[in-house]
Amino acid sequence: MNFKKVLSIASVASLAVVGLASCGKKEKKVDEYHGNINVSASYAGIGYLTYGRGTNDLPATYATVDGRSLTKNETLTPVWQDIGTNLGVTIQDAALTATTTACGEGALITANYVGYQGRTADVMITTQGTDYNNEINNGNILNLLPYIKKGSKGPLKNLAAWLDEHPAVYQQMIVDEGGSTEGIYYTPYFDGLDQNEQQFNMNIDIVKALLDPESTLTDEAKEYYNKAGTGDYDTTYTYTSFAYNTPFISGLNEQEISVARQTQTGLDRAGSAARIDDNDRDTYSNASFVEDKIKVTIAAGDSIIDRMNALSVKNGKTLTECLKTYLNEKYGKYVGEKKLFANLSDIFISTSACYNVDELIALLRCVKANPGFLTGSTSNVMIPIFPRTGEGNRVRRLISFMQMFGIRGLEGEKDRYWITADGKLTDGRSQEFLLQGLNLMNQLQQDKLFPETTHWTADGSTQKADFRSTHLASGTAFMCNDMANVAAYNYESTGTGKCYNITGVLPPVTKWGFTYTDGSNTKTSKNTAITGAKTNDGYSYTRFSEDDRSMKTGGWSVIAPSVKNDEAKLNKILEMFDYMYTPEGSVLECFGYNAQASEEQKLRAFKKRGSGETACDNYKGEADEFLAKDDSGNYYVNIAQAFKTEQYARVQGTWHNYMTQYWGSCLGIGNIRTNYLEGQLTGNMQKVGINKLTNARGTNSYFLATTTGSNFLSVVKTNLKFDATQTAANAAGTPLVDFWNQAIGSPYYTVVESGWGATSYTAASVKALYADYNNSVLKNTGLVWGLTIDTTNQYTFNQYTL
Repeated sequence: MNFKKVLSIASVASLAVVGLASCGKKEKKVDEYHGNINVSASYAGIGYLTYGRGTNDLPATYATVDGRSLTKNETLTPVWQDIGTNLGVTIQDAALTATTTACGEGALITANYVGYQGRTADVMITTQGTDYNNEINNGNILNLLPYIKKGSKGPLKNLAAWLDEHPAVYQQMIVDEGGSTEGIYYTPYFDGLDQNEQQFNMNIDIVKALLDPESTLTDEAKEYYNKAGTGDYDTTYTYTSFAYNTPFISGLNEQEISVARQTQTGLDRAGSAARIDDNDRDTYSNASFVEDKIKVTIAAGDSIIDRMNALSVKNGKTLTECLKTYLNEKYGKYVGEKKLFANLSDIFISTSACYNVDELIALLRCVKANPGFLTGSTSNVMIPIFPRTGEGNRVRRLISFMQMFGIRGLEGEKDRYWITADGKLTDGRSQEFLLQGLNLMNQLQQDKLFPETTHWTADGSTQKADFRSTHLASGTAFMCNDMANVAAYNYESTGTGKCYNITGVLPPVTKWGFTYTDGSNTKTSKNTAITGAKTNDGYSYTRFSEDDRSMKTGGWSVIAPSVKNDEAKLNKILEMFDYMYTPEGSVLECFGYNAQASEEQKLRAFKKRGSGETACDNYKGEADEFLAKDDSGNYYVNIAQAFKTEQYARVQGTWHNYMTQYWGSCLGIGNIRTNYLEGQLTGNMQKVGINKLTNARGTNSYFLATTTGSNFLSVVKTNLKFDATQTAANAAGTPLVDFWNQAIGSPYYTVVESGWGATSYTAASVKALYADYNNSVLKNTGLVWGLTIDTTNQYTFNQYTL
């Protein structure tokens, strides 16, 4: 493969492949096949090619923004109508109704690929696992590698070119690399590429209200300030004790920490930085950022945790005043007009944020102890950390807060695998530090920083209730780890309801297990030491997230028997696969914009270039008057206000459900979903947080595991294909997998909620499973991926024991 440049974080990767100049031209079809192609594609059982299928109560008939009429259970969604028309074939829905999987793959295989309305599937979404492996071994999934290797002369020429741009993805997709059965059996799907999928989100108005002078507050922050009319913080709510009593950052001696400093031409550094953002929305419009360094000193025994724990009275007033005094002492020389932080709140919520894990916990305590100050009622119960809803995978977002302790293995696309700084494969489930993390999380639970009474275990009718909306309405929800667009409901497009300023923030500074900017502990000519690195200990004081929008564990596959004696159909299917990697096909799949539609249809849902939208200002080229193109050569479109309003009205701001159910896009088929779509359908408040993360990454003050990273900064592969012997050997790891099952009520949830004594598992009994697990599942995973495994537990917390 040709190792070419990698696209930037903000790029629309799927559009920057080949043929951009030909976006307005029609290429000659590779074949004249015009029959049926039966497609099995769905998203979690709620969106299918056919409008209205699934469990959602959608209208029986539906008029789309671009003027079409859809009938439930009869009409193809607009995207799939257009794909079929543009390629000259008839697309038919062949997906079984999904229940426990995103596409019902196992059930479809069991049914010999006979799905919806008795149609035999020609293509389907696959998910790696036993069914997938067996079907490859049985010859039922077509090997796409020969067509990819043909490059620019093959039927998958656009996909091949995209893989040339992303060699790490190519390597992830290979099964049995170099062996006699070497192959690629699906086209890759990304929910965006090398971007944060989920991040820490705070209600930044609450942070301002607690920490900043009243005279500096925005109107939104003033809504939280002094609601009770007492003119002071709470004295009613009182902590009797704290369970979290050993600071994670126990001491720093003038430790240098990297921050992102905003620059402005013509201004000197006054103290640390010249701020040109407006304090109201922190938009950083047209701003640039560079890496800077600040020195932090925390004497042993003088952590904010030590100070809070030593207070004789622990209420909202004493805790908040304690935190503000501490922040002024530690960061005061960087706070003020034209300095790095305009106010104390910026230590937590700006692009230059520099708070550490213990300071975050202190802030959460202040939120918890000030219900009267923040809501006007001392009887309200503040929820410092909240889940989106009560299902197991949503409550898991609470567990993911363990990242604040520098723990990897929580967010990977494939189980809890990660790569050490030395390049070894590790499974966090078999590492002692993850068990130590559960102990720390249990301490935070005892500190009442998580929901106190519900959503840790199944609670009947409220298990799937929208926890987020309930507590946002009362102003009691403060922080979550979730996707930006669902952190809070946002009604900006309709102008109704309450807009809550919950938006993404940088994660806290903590100790991470790598010291150089390539994710290693070894200096090379191409990397530099991270500011805050401790090369003797092999970790850095920095900000990092492993929650990359990495390649999903599923893709789009061809059912080999369906094309065995029909070369024309095969060529048409391959053309359809490749179409998703052309500018026209990718824009259609992501936005629902059909370049071949009528002028009237386009105008109803999209805006022409030059319509005043900032996104259009970067346009270069003359391919289509509706398409914009950014400076990296990536095409996208601006959606119209009617489109945005419809989306908010139908799904209350959950844009993914709208695009899936009403338009038929984002169904997990082989393509790269562009962040330009999410950006336009995400509220302005949430966009601000995304920009902060992006700006910080550009300065080496914040790191993200990516498909192009090395060692610790690399996402793990998602593809696994065990042979029969390996599959049998992997059974030894089953008890450990059971412990880490994400279902509500499973052992690791119970440990966080109630401690080790609440489950039949103990720390010692889980550790006893390590040897079997590492010698079976982890060993075989390493063999499949060609990686040496790590079983040394080298990444541990010295001050914590089990």
